[in-house]
Amino acid sequence: MTPAQATKPVNPDLITRYNLSNKIVAPADSTDNESASTTGSKQWSVNKNERAEALKRRREEMILAARRKMMEKERQKTDAV
Repeated sequence: MTPAQATKPVNPDLITRYNLSNKIVAPADSTDNESASTTGSKQWSVNKNERAEALKRRREEMILAARRKMMEKERQKTDAV
């Protein structure tokens, strides 16, 4: 094994990496949850922990939205064939 391989971490998919498997829901339910969570205040909090939580939630929403989009594309691809 080369030194580059030893230092390079092996990352699983983002769902596993950020432990989002419990947040995967049906597409119909997800749009309601997203709109409720993103309509909060648009200002940054003075509290560092609140900012970190807001960024974590946003990252999770982006990962789950990308997954839903990918799953929809795959479903349309299989429907077309």
